[in-house]
Amino acid sequence: MKKLLVLLGIVIGFNVNAWRYEGGIITVTQINNNAVVVKMNLLHHAADIHHPHNIPYPLSTTIKYHKVDSTSISLSTLVMHLDTFVNHQDYHYVTYTSNVLTLDSALYRFIWHNLHQYGYIDNATDPASIRFSISTDYLNTPGNSLPELKTPFGVNMQVNSLNTINPLFNSINGFFTTPNNNHIYIKETGIYNCYNTTTGTMNIYPSTPLNMYITPNSISWIPLLTQKYGTGFEITSIKNVLSKNGQIQNGDTLGIQRMQWTFNVVSSTIGIKENQLDDLSYKVYDWNGRYIGENINWYELKGLYVIRYSNGKIQKIKI
Repeated sequence: MKKLLVLLGIVIGFNVNAWRYEGGIITVTQINNNAVVVKMNLLHHAADIHHPHNIPYPLSTTIKYHKVDSTSISLSTLVMHLDTFVNHQDYHYVTYTSNVLTLDSALYRFIWHNLHQYGYIDNATDPASIRFSISTDYLNTPGNSLPELKTPFGVNMQVNSLNTINPLFNSINGFFTTPNNNHIYIKETGIYNCYNTTTGTMNIYPSTPLNMYITPNSISWIPLLTQKYGTGFEITSIKNVLSKNGQIQNGDTLGIQRMQWTFNVVSSTIGIKENQLDDLSYKVYDWNGRYIGENINWYELKGLYVIRYSNGKIQKIKI
């Protein structure tokens, strides 16, 4: 299904913290061994926009980051620029991107804390006191980039039915990108509520867990009430290492992304269009246009490819 890109306008005097966000994730992409680009994706309800000129989002915001060590926490500020926002059901999927940032070879933590209320959710102990927060740990080592949520999770879930988000990690038709073919693990954590600069940890807000069933490549959930729920996910990337006997095993932890998401449970999702990839049938060609095969598993590919989908869409990818 097609994403609708909305033209960006000029916004002066408005801070992104005045908006009530209900989901998001921070990712880091390495440009070279000493330089990275940071991207932040945010989920925002489209009806909750009160800008007088109908321009929803400011051109820039800031996030904090620091080097993770055992001595102290010294926060630096990184400017993030509005890139695009995409219609996603009754929400916008908003993308902010940094300029190139030079880092040492070390572990860094990036944090964004929204001063405005998270948005009312039914599984929180005190919904009015939640402040939306996300963070990402990133190890700046050669070749390391973290997964990016290219296609946002569905927001609307059907009550008393099995709702599945699948596949999570797949370079061609997954929700997340899979840089470097690292091992990636995901688990439900609960709602994050602000970052403690004294202890260097994300606070988990008291809430009722959703008890989702999570496999290495899918999330499944059977909600029992038509309510609005919020939760957090922790995504851990671990380096693949080739052992002496030729087996793939886990190496260093390359990053941990702490994302938030909101799910709106409704009586029926019939007629609701999800903004996700549904181009499941595809043919693969090399960069010179030579046909390779159809519906090839992503882990069998390495390099530059042209993907031609059954609906006529063409995509160039690097795996």
